Amino acid sequence: MKINALSESGPLHVNPLASPSSDFYRSVDESRILDLLCIAGWAELYHNAPQAARDAATSALERWIAAGLPFRKGTAASRAFDPAEVINFAKARGIAGEDEFWEHASVATARSLIEDLRNGSWPRRFNVRLERHINLSHYDAGARVRIHLPLPLEDAGSGESASTYDLRVVPDVHVTPDAEVDTRIEPGRMVANVKVPQEKTVLIGADIAFSCHPERSLCPRSGYRGTATTQDLELYLRPREELIEITAPVAELAKKLGVSARDPMLAMQNIWNYMFEHMTLGVVHYDALGEHPLDSVIETGLFDCRLGAALIVALCRTCGIPARVRSGYALYAVPYYHYWAEVWTEDNGWLPFDLICWDLSLRGRDATWRDTFFGKLDARMSTEMLPRVFTGFPSVQFPRAWHVLSRPIDNGAAFGLFSVETGALVYEDRFSFKVNA
Repeated sequence: MKINALSESGPLHVNPLASPSSDFYRSVDESRILDLLCIAGWAELYHNAPQAARDAATSALERWIAAGLPFRKGTAASRAFDPAEVINFAKARGIAGEDEFWEHASVATARSLIEDLRNGSWPRRFNVRLERHINLSHYDAGARVRIHLPLPLEDAGSGESASTYDLRVVPDVHVTPDAEVDTRIEPGRMVANVKVPQEKTVLIGADIAFSCHPERSLCPRSGYRGTATTQDLELYLRPREELIEITAPVAELAKKLGVSARDPMLAMQNIWNYMFEHMTLGVVHYDALGEHPLDSVIETGLFDCRLGAALIVALCRTCGIPARVRSGYALYAVPYYHYWAEVWTEDNGWLPFDLICWDLSLRGRDATWRDTFFGKLDARMSTEMLPRVFTGFPSVQFPRAWHVLSRPIDNGAAFGLFSVETGALVYEDRFSFKVNA
């Protein structure tokens, strides 16, 4: 079914979304895939009519199976899928104009959530309930472990405009009744030292309240205006940091794009254009990235929000432009955890660049949405500003390969990390909130 011949408005490059998966990754049961699709394409509908959203997700999944989406047969006629393969398959068909999900469900829902957040008066007071459910089965009962929970950053403390302020946190850690719990609040996180209970699962949570006024963040001339010392800027020029690495392919790409510290905004425009014209936003298996993740991104042309932000930062740092990665929760009616880049300019201070615009603009074809988050941002609950402020993973044992799965919950969403091989929970964050003007 041709719905929108996007390929006619520009050259289509080899699509990395079409690359095959394997039965190893096809381990998630159909019910969890439908939960994921409800979040990805029918989040607003699910809030008002959950069965209708699930019916729409079921219909879409059956349509993709008929079109060739692979799955693995389980016991009792059950079907297991690779969630990355499902999303990438649906998006590839949408890009080719052969399926309506990407444009008319996923992108349409994302645009609606963003527009809904824009409407109404500011500032707003957000009352958040955040829980992290952690599997500690690899520890002995009674062992002492250190676990973390993300918390909002009050930006004024790091030199930028205070779009998030007046933070209040009430900790909540569920362990055995006789367990001693040492809890403290640090920038961007809550830390608790707890004793592992017999059931080997721990809930660390908090009731969080903060005020937010994104007005300056929405203005590219004053969005993240601030001061930065020479030492600060040197920190954000390091050649290697987490996923960020200045390798030969990264340096070659920066040179090809004409990235120069003389004009950071022109440099970002060139990087932006390249990401839209030569790369694809999708879902990535991190265990398959190799020793140099950004080299894999450049080679395959496939990135997610985290890898895309890291690539922007690496390209900027290659040419002497200070840049960093931030992450946190998008405060839409259906929230999600997200990464974006920030780039330092002498005229404007720190400016944010969020590649979610790749989807919002239908791969850059819709000019109205292409630059929505180019040098500007909406309301976010930022929790990490790498490398200085980070949440850090809880005391979990990561499996060889894992899936990240989302599902709807009352007034929010849950984001979980699960083992590909066993399906066991590693940890799951549950984020729900209410807003007061």
